[in-house]
Amino acid sequence: MSRCSRGWKCGFLRTSTFFLLSNGISGVIGGARQRCWLSDRPRHAPLVESHRSRWHRHLCMTHSDQATEASLEQRIAQLSKIGAVRKLTEICVNSEGRLEQGVEPETISQVLQALNRLEAARHARLVMESLWVQASGSLDLTLDERITRLVPDYVELMRRASDLEALQAMQRACERGAFGGILQKPALAEHIYLASVQTAIVREELNEALATIQKLHRIAERLATKNTQGDEAAMERTSSSSVTGEVTQDADPERIRRFCDTMRLFSKAKSYRGLFLTVDALQLCGLELSAPVLECLAQSAVRQVSFVTSAVSIEKMPEERFPEAAFIGRSNVGKSSLVNMVIGRKALAKTSKTPGKTRQFNYYLVNERDPSDAFYLVDLPGVGYARVSKEQRIEWDRLFVDYVRRRRKLRVLFHLIDCQTGALEEDVRLMNVLAELLLGKNGRWNRSGADDLHYVIVLTKIDRRGGTVSPAIFSHLEQILEETGLLRWREVPVLTTSAQTKTGREAIWQYLRLLHKHWK
Repeated sequence: MSRCSRGWKCGFLRTSTFFLLSNGISGVIGGARQRCWLSDRPRHAPLVESHRSRWHRHLCMTHSDQATEASLEQRIAQLSKIGAVRKLTEICVNSEGRLEQGVEPETISQVLQALNRLEAARHARLVMESLWVQASGSLDLTLDERITRLVPDYVELMRRASDLEALQAMQRACERGAFGGILQKPALAEHIYLASVQTAIVREELNEALATIQKLHRIAERLATKNTQGDEAAMERTSSSSVTGEVTQDADPERIRRFCDTMRLFSKAKSYRGLFLTVDALQLCGLELSAPVLECLAQSAVRQVSFVTSAVSIEKMPEERFPEAAFIGRSNVGKSSLVNMVIGRKALAKTSKTPGKTRQFNYYLVNERDPSDAFYLVDLPGVGYARVSKEQRIEWDRLFVDYVRRRRKLRVLFHLIDCQTGALEEDVRLMNVLAELLLGKNGRWNRSGADDLHYVIVLTKIDRRGGTVSPAIFSHLEQILEETGLLRWREVPVLTTSAQTKTGREAIWQYLRLLHKHWK
């Protein structure tokens, strides 16, 4: 080989090597950004990235040119779609737990909405608490309706997360005047306090739950006072709506549901006091004791009920372990039907169209497993029935006298009278017998513990008179009570009921609350 040819080949190799090295280095330097994502791939992975992977990488590149050009709203939507709750929170809240400078209420509302939807309780709490820090008394930002509308969803999120501390922070915000103040947003405050009560019960903090429901009582009372003393415009608004909201009970069943859920939780926690405090709060908040509420009350208050015995003498009656409420009246006046209505059972007490079906003292024990809340319901024999002998009638009257005199735990005696006929001769005789038992000739007590006994007249079957009672019936009753002297003993309430329409069940329960002191 000639010297020239060898020189040409060597020069070619040197030139080629330099060219390849220079191009490789420049390629690495210039194309590093485009090829760096391939370095982490396994050798067997395809070099072409899938469409889904590229889209996910694009969303996560918060500092990329594409994310910078996209609007903030689109960014929130994209982060929400992939569940990036931390980056959503960072849009509004800085590392010190304060709102970012210049953040708009619209942005906060969008972030809160996304976090609520993603069930990100901890991050939603960070955003909400940053609002209280930023407000620092002025509360200009929290008055924005776009944020206020999201508060119910946030409250429900905290309730599901059992975050009692977050709900207590919401209570304090309401008390400081957030969202326009408690008296301006009462339905919202009601929601916050009920959610706090439910969460406290779930966390077995019963004292906290009772204290919170009592706070709701005070708020409702303040609102009622404000409406009573307000101007004509306020009075006009409250006359056409409920006391604590802009909507009525029929238009907002969610309020009823929240109260019923609270009642069930108190029942599960075996707290009758909390149960009845919730019923009181419901009424104070301007809601009526509708059929669903009464059904919930009966099911919550009567956790277990069982038939005990049918006694034909004092000796056969059960031991006086629990307080008693008794029902007495003429035959076929509806005693058994009323007992079934009160306890929310369809056929526990036997009913019949034949007068005199109940011929013994029928005892029903309620809540036997909870001695502190247990009580007896007693269905007494009917008086004035025509299909029994005179001797049997006298024997039953004697048994009634012994019962009232000797049963020291008898707390409430319901005297049932048919509203269609009013008080008849048998009812007047029963009132005279009761007056002799309770009062002496000089008006002194003739029964030990008479102060603890409450006598209540119950007019039954008002559905048969169109839901009304003739004024003459009430006048006649008042006259009889004056003549017998029972009004000298204490006031005698007169209730109207119907076992068919469930009317008057709430009134009966108001007097059953007298059975235990801690129920009052």
